[in-house]
Amino acid sequence: MFRLFPCLLLGMTLSCAMHQDPLPLPEGFVALESVVIEPSKHGWIGIEVTYNDSQSLESLDYQPGVRIESVAPMGPAAAPGVLPGDILLTFDGTPVDDPARLQALLARIDSVRAIPLEIQRGSEVMHADVVVQVRGGSRPQTKYFMDRSLLRVAFEDSTGRGAYPRVAYLAPDSPFHDADVMLGDRILSFQGKDPGSAKELVRRIQKELTPGAEATFRMSSSEGEEWTVTIHAWAPARELTRLALWPLFQWSWNRVEGRESFVVGNFFLASLFRMDQVGSVTRWSLLTFFQWETGEARLEEVGGN
Repeated sequence: MFRLFPCLLLGMTLSCAMHQDPLPLPEGFVALESVVIEPSKHGWIGIEVTYNDSQSLESLDYQPGVRIESVAPMGPAAAPGVLPGDILLTFDGTPVDDPARLQALLARIDSVRAIPLEIQRGSEVMHADVVVQVRGGSRPQTKYFMDRSLLRVAFEDSTGRGAYPRVAYLAPDSPFHDADVMLGDRILSFQGKDPGSAKELVRRIQKELTPGAEATFRMSSSEGEEWTVTIHAWAPARELTRLALWPLFQWSWNRVEGRESFVVGNFFLASLFRMDQVGSVTRWSLLTFFQWETGEARLEEVGGN
């Protein structure tokens, strides 16, 4: 009940010192990172790729395309002359700016066919046709990639053209609900740029957004309807933890320790009235010299949400 005192005193002045702390984050929703799909047939062109960074100690920004680290001898990509160090810009007309995007594009190929590639070598951009082979899966693959705290959503790579990420799961408090986003809707752009793969989209969300920040998505429904939504990243609620107007009064609250303190007439070494509560024990002080304690001392669990 002592938390009512600061609220009453707050009405007496507008110059109080106030401080608010964010409430603890809620428990994470279903751990979708562990959900896997069984290996299945997928396309194979015989290359290993990584992010195309600037390779400069002064700038680690990612550049367009993915850097080819190795080319399998006698593999599909070796036939037209693709070399390690080349930059793969597009696959079948779709930009490839992260390794997971290439994996998603290959995953939807289930028959042998020729695919056009756009390759950059130095300042030269070349076109190469690669006959994609089909192989069986060698290991389970992650199905969902999720952001727990900001948008509270899970994405998977779609099988349609472009392999755009699509919404696979929405937590009950995801801000996407307010924008009427539904399961299965695809993400065509994030902050005005190609979202990349589901994995890349989650990486960008966590890198570019902060709690409460604005995010713009270009969406597409399963029927092909497109629209733009603007939402705000989820942010934890805040609670009042300190209120003071020195030397008249001072109040503080520590959720983790379960500690509350209320002081009236705080004059450094002495005070008119003081109350300190820790768990079930309350210590009282009047004019500093008269002190007593109420409550029962017992072991209590603190720090819970």
